[in-house]
Amino acid sequence: MKINKILKSFIPVTEGLGKMLGEDYEVVLHDAKNPENSILHIENASLSGRKKGGPLTDLGLFLIQYYNENKVKYLVNYNANANNKKLRATTLFINDENDDLIGFLCINYDITKAEKLKMALFENEESINYIKKLLNQMTETHDLDTNYENKSETIPKDFEELIDDYIHNAQKKMGKSISELSRSEKIEFISILDKRGFFLLKGSVEELAKKLGNSKFTIYAYLREIKS
Repeated sequence: MKINKILKSFIPVTEGLGKMLGEDYEVVLHDAKNPENSILHIENASLSGRKKGGPLTDLGLFLIQYYNENKVKYLVNYNANANNKKLRATTLFINDENDDLIGFLCINYDITKAEKLKMALFENEESINYIKKLLNQMTETHDLDTNYENKSETIPKDFEELIDDYIHNAQKKMGKSISELSRSEKIEFISILDKRGFFLLKGSVEELAKKLGNSKFTIYAYLREIKS
């Protein structure tokens, strides 16, 4: 696979940041033009269990659309989760000379150790205010200030898990399993997925058709109906 020259120049940046920040920081370079195999390089991958060639998260797919509407440069210190670990995440948007989004540089910090240290210090009445303030800064996160439905990002290990996460979250919003959906509810279900960038993934229509018990042509028909 040919790598965009601009993104290729970020590979040593990704490597350097990973080595400088250490094992509690996962640093990931994504190709936004290839969402189902977006990970070009990853440092300290044991944090999430992902590997090179893995997909974008559901948030990443959403942010492709969000960038096109808002032209943001970065999102800083928002909530994320991976392998039952709470993360503080930052995403930097990478664009080309035409200001089109081509990639993301993501830094995910595992705040587990800092949280444990903070709790231990807070149990001591002689805790120093400076240390308390410093640790609060290290562990502070916030909900995403976007119209993204989830307030934090969940990081899947692979493409299959990403698809399952999308389906699960949409089912949760519908309040029933996909096997119970009527035709109109299936259209609503598909609309939820569409708004969250699900159909940017190659093979998403085929996977959804299997889950819903419909043909891919039916899914395309529903999508046309939604967009008409």
